Amino acid sequence: ADQKILGAIEKHSLDENVLDRSTQYLKKLMQRCSNYSKKKYDKKIHLDFAKKMAEESIVLAKNENKILPLNTEEEILLVGPFAKFPRITGAGSSGVMSNFQDNLYSAMKHESSCIHYVEGYSLYVDTVDKKKSDEAVHLAKRVDKVVMVLALPEGKETEGSDKKNLSLPDNEIQLVNAIQKVNSHIILVLQTGSPVMLPFISKIPGILITYLAGARSGAAVTSILYGKVAPQGKLAETWPLLEESVPCQKYFAENCYETQYRETIFSGYRYYDTFHIPTQFSFGFGLSYTNFAYKEVHVEVRNHVLITEVTIRNTGTVSGKEIIEIYMSMPKSKIVRCAHELIDFAKIELAAGEEKTVSIETDLEVVAYYDVKKKDWLIEDGEYVIGVGNSLENLQYRSVVLSGEINAFSTLKKEMFHIENEHLCISDADYETILGHSLPLARKAYPFTPDTTIGELQQKKLGKILYSVTSKIANSDFIHGVDASVLDETCLRQMLWLKGVSWKTVEIAVSYMNKHKFSALKELYKSFYDK
Repeated sequence: ADQKILGAIEKHSLDENVLDRSTQYLKKLMQRCSNYSKKKYDKKIHLDFAKKMAEESIVLAKNENKILPLNTEEEILLVGPFAKFPRITGAGSSGVMSNFQDNLYSAMKHESSCIHYVEGYSLYVDTVDKKKSDEAVHLAKRVDKVVMVLALPEGKETEGSDKKNLSLPDNEIQLVNAIQKVNSHIILVLQTGSPVMLPFISKIPGILITYLAGARSGAAVTSILYGKVAPQGKLAETWPLLEESVPCQKYFAENCYETQYRETIFSGYRYYDTFHIPTQFSFGFGLSYTNFAYKEVHVEVRNHVLITEVTIRNTGTVSGKEIIEIYMSMPKSKIVRCAHELIDFAKIELAAGEEKTVSIETDLEVVAYYDVKKKDWLIEDGEYVIGVGNSLENLQYRSVVLSGEINAFSTLKKEMFHIENEHLCISDADYETILGHSLPLARKAYPFTPDTTIGELQQKKLGKILYSVTSKIANSDFIHGVDASVLDETCLRQMLWLKGVSWKTVEIAVSYMNKHKFSALKELYKSFYDK
């Protein structure tokens, strides 16, 4: 890397003043990061906090016939290797090492003596392990309820590549279907970093969505399963009913270098809500072991602040926390808008039978739109409808009138967006109008560069060999295996992570792939010992 910088200065492609300025940033960062002193801290306080945060974020998505909470006398079969080896953080640079990590199996065993465990499916491959599956089905016949932990292995959900679908591994899906035939009392615990398809959902009465819940996820899930804590998390994203209905699905990841956001302002819940697309679980959704009644709602504007007052009563028999969600819409707007936009929220705790009046203050800047003519965020003049409730599907509405921009302008037109075969479609011409310029030309893979992906290298014979070798290395080095798409989107310069590989190695490899000179192969071999 040092030689590349010096070479760039000699060729005048890098200004020394730019380099000096950059090194000063690094120097300041190093000085700031090195100026610290070691302090003792109470690990228990940190771990207790991690448990509390997990308990408050886990979402109860389904609870038919009050299958939850469990009681300690019930015979429970816990299924799945992720019950012992959980997904608690992201993979790659988003992975966080904790000095302590619990798991659902140990936490449930500590809570009840009526816990039985079976692996059921493999942690490492997607194919069905008949012996493990048969054992799980056999044991499921003999217990009161089954708690199944489903997850995506970190090799299938990691940085550096985009998922090609929202499916769970086949062996997990098939095991759910097999167990359901012998025991219908199933609770799913989903350890995923994002939504997944649930083709079996109509047969499953209980679902907990934990996402990647951290070091104390096992204890937190156990607290919710046994009712020590009432679920209180709400979904911060929509769980789609069909993959085809995801707004970006038609245009997403057509190549590794460009993603077109043709859905524009209609991303996430704004799309499903505005275009009335059915969902599996809506944005802001989340159940509890108690119920909350919204009795009185009042909104007004004072000093450029929206004041929302709402009276809520816990009508259930246990204490719990409720998240109040506030949405804005403007049906008579002169520009294209989403049907609802979340502008604020607040969480309150209520004991069984308790009633509270809550006042929430929201700065009116959150209702502003961006005017591309005036190049500024402006508030449109007119009537706004404020929705208050506990999810998009359960709102009470009030109106306020705001003064502001009379001639609101936007390049978006509602007719630009239409649905075809479950897909959101925007024509090239309309998208260019929105962008204000022509669509960029697709990047050509050849000639190859250090940014060329291993997938693109397969255009050449040596590239196919390199892909095959890299696949074997990746699948043997990573604990949970690596999806093929990860390799497809891995660029050559990422080989620098491998032992014996330097920038010189990468440059020689690129040179050979472009020119096919035999002498480059000799240099490539030598470069492994010249790091």
